[in-house]
Amino acid sequence: MPDDAPSYYNVFESVFGKSDFRLLCSWHVKNSWLKNWCKIQDLKLREEKKEKLKAIYDESNEAAFEIQLDSLMEELLNDSRTKAFTEYFIQHYSGRRKEWAPCYRKGLHLNTNMHLENMHRLVFSPQACTSYFISTIRKLKHIYMDGKRVKRLDKSIQSLMDILRDFAHKRSLKIRKGYQGYKVFKIDKSHKRSEEISFLLVESSDERGKHWSIQSTTIINDIHVYEMRKGDPDCQCQLRCKNVICAFIQ
Repeated sequence: MPDDAPSYYNVFESVFGKSDFRLLCSWHVKNSWLKNWCKIQDLKLREEKKEKLKAIYDESNEAAFEIQLDSLMEELLNDSRTKAFTEYFIQHYSGRRKEWAPCYRKGLHLNTNMHLENMHRLVFSPQACTSYFISTIRKLKHIYMDGKRVKRLDKSIQSLMDILRDFAHKRSLKIRKGYQGYKVFKIDKSHKRSEEISFLLVESSDERGKHWSIQSTTIINDIHVYEMRKGDPDCQCQLRCKNVICAFIQ
């Protein structure tokens, strides 16, 4: 999930091959819109179109999203006052709806590329450190690169290898001390919540009991289907529920 610059995706595709999904960072998309709303000079009209596009962006149903966006595009095309903004939107976003619309990324749990941006700040952030988090975010340039802009690729790669080595070392220390990471915490929390689900909301979807349908406890008529399979007893993955039953049946 990069910003709209093609460089990140081109490099990713050259190394890993074509991706099933190419998602634009929602923050960068909205920020780009914000910078270009000035193309509509009429302030009242600008706010009207801005509110409509915001409502369309938040639409979770794909069919409704397409209908509403097509309707808005027709309005923009038929109004000479919105010509400049319409040309910008058609050029950059209208034909790439699946890359930025939230309704097309349901279940992917991704909206922004802030993890990538944080790593980017490791290189470019200029301030001194005052906490562990800030020091981690900012140390690449100011500790590993001595606060300099490095032009040589070999030195940049070496600095990245050094900081990854130190990250791996810190992680190994945390694991030895029994540190529970956020993802493991979320897994344990999900297990505890699952124990509170009524059996009336759970039913088998096939005769062999391999697939199970579970009714959401928070959203009416929202049913999720899960596949049950035997866990690998030799699996050494740390991101798994430690409960005996969950370890045996995944």
